[in-house]
Amino acid sequence: MSEERKKPIWASIIGILVMAPVLYVGSFGPVCRAIPLSASFHVFHALETFYKPLILAGQYTGSECLSDAICRYGGEAGEYIYVSISIGGI
Repeated sequence: MSEERKKPIWASIIGILVMAPVLYVGSFGPVCRAIPLSASFHVFHALETFYKPLILAGQYTGSECLSDAICRYGGEAGEYIYVSISIGGI
């Protein structure tokens, strides 16, 4: 009599809760580098909306080091998005 072992559901939930923020922050640079600066307004507006919590966290911590890291990681498009959120939107 062998019973198939089931993986506990809580382990999967914890894994998702840990990996979701890591993937969110980690996706900022590649996404920003994948779009050219000549992209349409709608593309930048969508990115601004999606990554606004990340940018605001960089701004409100008061750490220039964190703000610079976000801008460098995002490349030119990331810096453009960072500055546009800083001045109140695109």
